[in-house]
Amino acid sequence: MAPEALPLRPCRWDFSETKPLDKRKIQSCLYYHTKECPAPCAQRITKEDYAPIVERAVKFFEGRYRDLQAEFETKMKEASAALDYETAGHMRDNARALSQMGERVRVRAVEAENVGGHVARTQMVTALQKALSLPKPPVHVECFDISHFQGHQTVGSMVCFVGGKPNRDHYRKFKIRDVAGIDDFKSMRETVFRRYKRLRDDKAALPDLILIDGGKGQLSAAQEAMKDLKLLKVPMASLAKRIEEVFLPGRPESIVLGFEDPALRLLQQLRDEAHRFGVAYHRLLRDKNLFEE
Repeated sequence: MAPEALPLRPCRWDFSETKPLDKRKIQSCLYYHTKECPAPCAQRITKEDYAPIVERAVKFFEGRYRDLQAEFETKMKEASAALDYETAGHMRDNARALSQMGERVRVRAVEAENVGGHVARTQMVTALQKALSLPKPPVHVECFDISHFQGHQTVGSMVCFVGGKPNRDHYRKFKIRDVAGIDDFKSMRETVFRRYKRLRDDKAALPDLILIDGGKGQLSAAQEAMKDLKLLKVPMASLAKRIEEVFLPGRPESIVLGFEDPALRLLQQLRDEAHRFGVAYHRLLRDKNLFEE
């Protein structure tokens, strides 16, 4: 059964209409930012709309699959009549899943690997917020890398993670235009500037964290680009490969995280993916150039 069929809030915070939840707790909630929770605490869903979700959950855990199946089939027909085929498809899938459960008279557990992976990603995002003292969970992170071969065909790469996992639709690659020879700092500055000038001009959402592959020099170059764009409020950090130390703007000493720290694992995954993506693009350009020659 699709997860959106029973989107109950996963937290245990105590709040009510007369006693609303502290806004700081809402802003620190990963499920709120990823929209995996309907967020009644933030009035994202009304009490009247949340009640049917609870009722469906009660039916599910009581094993009343046929009642729930009939409800989904009714909603499927209503959505189809309204030409809302996406919702109709979800309702159809939920009804089919419940039909199989009823036949087997048992509830199939969600695969442990999926649950474990989701929990691990949540832990990494939460740990990274704490490690870097970020104002909110870094749900949306973008990471930059520079690749070249002896100063030729320099390219910039950017990868995007949402909720601790790659969002490949938002990956971007850049041919460096304004830098001659080997200059990783200027190349990084150009790449970051081009990326966020486009987002600024399009009034698109900015990431919760910008990660730079490199040390203080690369981070300073990226900062210069953001300063020119008047976007310095976006949190930034860099990860230097030598001893995997993290640098933050305005902080002279680096942060060294333990190798088992979930925050470091997430940073390494971002850095390694940006490097892989950049090298793949550079090789593509190099092979194309050799073919043309």
